[in-house]
Amino acid sequence: MNSEIQKIVQKHRTPCLVGSASDSGPCPIGGSKKGGLPDVGSGFEWPIHGEKHLSFLAQIEARHFLEQDAPGTLQFFWSERNWGGSLKDDGAFRVLLAEPPFTRLEVAPEAEYKKFGLFRRIHSPTIWKEEALDFRESFSLPSISRLDPFGYDWDCDRDDLYYRETEALGGFFRIGGFPFPVQSDDMEKDCERNRHIGPRDSWRLLLEIDSQSDMMWGDGGKLYWFIHQNDLDKRDFTRVWMRMQCH
Repeated sequence: MNSEIQKIVQKHRTPCLVGSASDSGPCPIGGSKKGGLPDVGSGFEWPIHGEKHLSFLAQIEARHFLEQDAPGTLQFFWSERNWGGSLKDDGAFRVLLAEPPFTRLEVAPEAEYKKFGLFRRIHSPTIWKEEALDFRESFSLPSISRLDPFGYDWDCDRDDLYYRETEALGGFFRIGGFPFPVQSDDMEKDCERNRHIGPRDSWRLLLEIDSQSDMMWGDGGKLYWFIHQNDLDKRDFTRVWMRMQCH
């Protein structure tokens, strides 16, 4: 690694967790996984946006987001038509904190809706391939735009070297740390504007989901879930904001 880039990496690296598909076989009830159907606790209601059920993306053990002995899972739901770019997307993504004991759902819900306000149609949420997830400790790096205030002397060669370092960190799921943007790196500004909660530097990356296997967001894009630090401290996941970016 270039010595200058190495110094930048060492100074700005921030801890995070990265997750990938497990080789250990089927996911146990209440374990971390992508796809399939959620393991639900008592009183569960499948989230709906408009007349349609949101699609279930993943459930991840709460201990990865909260204190080490926190029970339960965080469950992520999304409507694929909403990218989080404006206030009209409010309600098209949800995070639920589910607590044991769990029951594994076996059938996805269906709902009737009107197409063009005239024809009745049946809608079922997308079901992606179920795979257990393993998480490991790693670190993230800020984008070059976040490093601009530090006055580093960037050029095309340094840009390329630094980008290789960020890309090599890997992991299809990332908890915490800096987002690895596909486009502009101002998503916390979107969170502040759409939720009317500031300041923007109090928003934290809750989860980043990269395109992988049968999960493809646009043209190789990513989903970024943010939460305000005050809400995370209170375990309040009702005001998360999600952004999608793709090529």
